Amino acid sequence: MDLGTALADSLPFLLFFLGLAILYLIIREFRLMWNVPRLAQIELEKEKLAVMKQDLGSRDFGFSRIPPEKLQEIRQLDDENLALQGDLLASHGKVERRIQRLEQKVRLAHLDRLSSRIDQEEKRLE
Repeated sequence: MDLGTALADSLPFLLFFLGLAILYLIIREFRLMWNVPRLAQIELEKEKLAVMKQDLGSRDFGFSRIPPEKLQEIRQLDDENLALQGDLLASHGKVERRIQRLEQKVRLAHLDRLSSRIDQEEKRLE
């Protein structure tokens, strides 16, 4: 058997294995094409989390750059605002009730006048 016939007989097997190797490389490239950006995104998220943990671990207030004295002042102002808001709500409720009472008195006076006019008209017609 000479080399030419042996090569001709094994050519389909060689082409088959070559095709499998090319198919493997194509599939691998597609997998890498889809997975590499996702892996990079996951790695970026891990880095962000590590930075956030480091920053939160180094301070009590996370990313805020406000000194503790200013934070205390802000908390005090928040407490004062909350108290004032409660007072405003109570005053607003009181004013609303007084307005309702006044409206009811005006309606009652108006109805009394209408009633007296009706009575006068009835007496005049009798």
